[in-house]
Amino acid sequence: MEPLWAVPLVVLWIGFLFQSVVVFGLARTIGLLQLQLGPMPGGLATDDSLAVGAAVPEVHGKLAPSGRDFDWAEPGREALLLFVTPTCPACRDALRDATRIASAGEYQTALIAISHGTPQQNNILGTAAKRLPLVSDDAGEVHAAFAINQTPLAMLVRDGRVAAKAICNNRDQLEALLDGQVHHTSDPLWQHVATTEVLARK
Repeated sequence: MEPLWAVPLVVLWIGFLFQSVVVFGLARTIGLLQLQLGPMPGGLATDDSLAVGAAVPEVHGKLAPSGRDFDWAEPGREALLLFVTPTCPACRDALRDATRIASAGEYQTALIAISHGTPQQNNILGTAAKRLPLVSDDAGEVHAAFAINQTPLAMLVRDGRVAAKAICNNRDQLEALLDGQVHHTSDPLWQHVATTEVLARK
């Protein structure tokens, strides 16, 4: 009986080795494709929020965690508005990298974060986001005014209008948006899906 049991065991080992070779080959091919195509593109273009070219409303609220009044109504100044929610892991990454961009001071564009969460949650984010004004949008009024339904969403504002917008999860994507680069899903080379949190429409 031993030879009969040995045959399927050998077949299983051969199948396992074959699958290992195939997986290794696929991993190597994917790595080579990434090297040929270059780095991941900028933020993912989205139809969510105000349309490109639309006039943007003013932003009024309280800064977290200081509680100071904040009023942004400078149509002539370029700004990058980063809309986040405290329960979104990708939002925390984007907020951290936006803070680093603001600290580096390489861009003249004003960076403003707007968090839709409870005051306590927003205060925690505001404490972590040093050198970056974070507006506590606990009632969701600012998010609603900008028609935000998914986060993290970054919106570049020039001359009081939406110049560009995208889902941005990291520093490279935020800086790409600042430079006017947005990734569109129609691009045949990349179909990059960002990690987002979809908010319930009210």
